[in-house]
Amino acid sequence: MEAFRRLIKGWLGKVLLVIFLIPFALVGIEGYFSRSGNDSAAIQVNKAKISQTALNTAIENQRKQLLEQVKGDESLLNQAVIKKSVTNNLIYRALLLDQAQKLGFELSDQQIGQLIRQEPSFQENGKYSDALFQTYLKNSGTSLAQLLNDVREQVAIQQLAGGINDTGLSSKVDIDRLTVMQTEKRNVHVASLPLSSFTTDAQITPKQISDYYTKNKAQLSLPESVDVSYVILDSNNLAPQVQVTEADIQAQYKAMQTKSAGAEERHVQHILIEVNDKTSDAAAKQQIEKIAARLKAGEDFGKVASEVSQDPGSAANKGDLGFLSKGTFPGAFDDTAFSLPVNQVSTPVRSDAGYHLIKVSEIKKDSVASLESVRPQLNAQAQQSKLDELYGETVNSLNDMAVDTDSLQDLAKAQKLVINSAKNVTQKNSVEPLNSAAVKAALFNDDVIHGDRKISTGIEIVPGKTIWVKVNNYHAERLQTLAEATPQIKQILQDQAQHTKAEAKAKAIIAALKTKTPAQVQQENNIHLQDLGEITRMSGAPLALERAVFTVVKPTDDHWSAGYYMQGDNLIIVAVSKVTAGDPATVNPEQRQQLTTTMANLRGQQELADYVQYLKSKAKIKDHSTENTSK
Repeated sequence: MEAFRRLIKGWLGKVLLVIFLIPFALVGIEGYFSRSGNDSAAIQVNKAKISQTALNTAIENQRKQLLEQVKGDESLLNQAVIKKSVTNNLIYRALLLDQAQKLGFELSDQQIGQLIRQEPSFQENGKYSDALFQTYLKNSGTSLAQLLNDVREQVAIQQLAGGINDTGLSSKVDIDRLTVMQTEKRNVHVASLPLSSFTTDAQITPKQISDYYTKNKAQLSLPESVDVSYVILDSNNLAPQVQVTEADIQAQYKAMQTKSAGAEERHVQHILIEVNDKTSDAAAKQQIEKIAARLKAGEDFGKVASEVSQDPGSAANKGDLGFLSKGTFPGAFDDTAFSLPVNQVSTPVRSDAGYHLIKVSEIKKDSVASLESVRPQLNAQAQQSKLDELYGETVNSLNDMAVDTDSLQDLAKAQKLVINSAKNVTQKNSVEPLNSAAVKAALFNDDVIHGDRKISTGIEIVPGKTIWVKVNNYHAERLQTLAEATPQIKQILQDQAQHTKAEAKAKAIIAALKTKTPAQVQQENNIHLQDLGEITRMSGAPLALERAVFTVVKPTDDHWSAGYYMQGDNLIIVAVSKVTAGDPATVNPEQRQQLTTTMANLRGQQELADYVQYLKSKAKIKDHSTENTSK
């Protein structure tokens, strides 16, 4: 089963999804179409207009999502690609919406209302909450009419897209072919040819360097960079300044006592009568009052709870909820449970679920350890607390100083800090401590580009370490001169010559395996073809190796077949000595059904992608954001 999961997640993920995955999402896009004349249209799809504000908002949302994935490193984002992707997504959505409306996919306000009432984010305790819904409208700045329209559009798109997506089919022949391919076994042997072993005496001429420079100028530009100075405040260096007194320890102990005094647990039983669609508030209150009268008359709480409580989890255990900490059930239930005397039954208590009768059978409080037994712990806590306070005060002091001076020497002198410097720091090659996203933002921004050479405010790079940076020089991105680029080009050409020799050796080995025995080839070429055993497409082998293994032609009975691929600074020879045909019978019925369903879904996605492309070919699309028009 695990191997089959790898088939679905691995091979299909690497191959079929690359082919069939549609380049847009069908949910979560609201309000992208201009509803007034006040917002200029960025994109027009047939008669629908996508506003400039909507486009900008969508781009920013996508940017934020990607920024989270790269941990805030803006330098890893390609703004042009983000804009193109978002623009295409909005166009695809508009095309589907337009076609859905033409075909009559539309819900009534009543149907939309039912969908909204079923939305989990608008429910509390499993029931629709108008308060939550109104809070959403207020916080999102969305009117009821706009939300209804957005939901209507979204459902229309989903109905159309879902109908097309569900047309995907997979036949027995298709699945048999897939399982044969997936279960095919190949006996694999590999050898590594390090590029470093191929020395080259090729003389790189000035003409070769000049020709390469002319053809590859775009790749030889120098990225923007800065020369920077910085100081770092480490809280650990402030530790000798901290002195812990007896009063500090006493204060810590008092805080511990206060905390422990509040750390109380109560053993609670309860009886619940629900207020729901079947039982009104008044009816539930009447029932709970009758139950309270029975308990007052002397009936056993646990026996009555087992008989009448509508909380099935606790009713089966005589209404017992076990020991509860304060705050477990916030509100009236919690307030009552933690104010009741032991063995006294409460009056009816209303909660969101209904009416309760509550009984506390035991109160348990944590005991406080003696001062001397916890003195080392309290001393460490006091030390850390005072160090944190001193560290915060020092950071604030240095920040104030950074505002009043342009000299890092003033900051360094105030706290005996070391001034460090680095030249030609780029966004991609920066190293610690300049490689955090926040530091990069301080080094590369519009203010720096326009000449700002002030000291930054403190940036905490890790807990307890804060850095102040000052850009001394900013170097804009520019093309290298031929003289500057010559060493780099020379190395590139030498590497290419080295790679060419290695590739020639690999091709010679592959050719030799067609006519000679593996032993002869290995001896003549001083290599060792390591036996990796059998590999299938479900083996979880590295993708590059898997691709090489299954692109090699089948070997003959007498000779191996081979290919090669690059891996870092090594060229890898891949030889196949035997191929065992795949067998559909080795896939069990459950696996086969999963594969059938997945293949049908993927084909449905392909149908949907093709349909959108067809709609696009027939549509009138005008992209004002780039001023490019297509029909």
